[in-house]
Amino acid sequence: MHDARVSSHSAESQSLPGGFSEAELRQAITSARSWRGVLRALERTSPKLGRQLREAALVRAIDFSHFTGSVDVVRLRRVVTESASWREVLVALGYDADSGSGRAAVRRQCQRAGVDTAHLASPAPPPRERAFAADVDLRYLRSAAPAIVAGELALRGYAISWPSEPAAYDLIADGAGGLQRIQVKSTTLKQDGAWSCKLTRSQPGPAGRRRAAYSTEEIDFFACVDGERAVYLIPAWLLEGFSVIYLRKYESFRLSAEGPRPGTGAESGGDGANGRADRI
Repeated sequence: MHDARVSSHSAESQSLPGGFSEAELRQAITSARSWRGVLRALERTSPKLGRQLREAALVRAIDFSHFTGSVDVVRLRRVVTESASWREVLVALGYDADSGSGRAAVRRQCQRAGVDTAHLASPAPPPRERAFAADVDLRYLRSAAPAIVAGELALRGYAISWPSEPAAYDLIADGAGGLQRIQVKSTTLKQDGAWSCKLTRSQPGPAGRRRAAYSTEEIDFFACVDGERAVYLIPAWLLEGFSVIYLRKYESFRLSAEGPRPGTGAESGGDGANGRADRI
């Protein structure tokens, strides 16, 4: 009789992962508040064993709904089975009907518990305007110009960096020629069919603020962006002292899809729709 009881107990023990009996598992679950607590009660630490015991508890309908953060699998299975859509499931479980995070959480719970959700209808996306549908507005060109220039140069393999404090230049391009300080200017003004670009800045003076030119001690290049978003990369020494230029005179410095064009005579310093250059 003794051997029979031992054999019976041994068979019962081997029916669960880790060699535990169902009674031992039930007692551990009752006294614990989490699956980690169950493992401590059974003097085990393996997370894999914890998952196996959880599956065993589900199969044997052992209640662990008192666990912190646990899911009532029986209720979850019933709600999902009786519902025709995710909206119904979410409302029944106390979520907002259109909660994306709630739906994701319930979906994960169903996957862990093996609850089939294939029959649930997915919610139709709510009607809304197409994102980023606004048209280009040149009023924002001044703000966008540094990013336009940085993008053009980055596409050509230059590493772009930005000054951490106010500086005469807007960005730095690092390439084979070393570090180049670039002041970005933009224009939406055409005069006599040519884009007119101002090169000056506002500075405080004895009689108030005044317009001042840039020097080659401060910057290495001007990057001028016109109203068609074309970029002209012009050496600062060529424009030192200028207040306004007409960009069609500097076509040789306009960045094309392949890169900057070779110089075609703009180095002479002449400028303007009529060949003039305006200086400070």
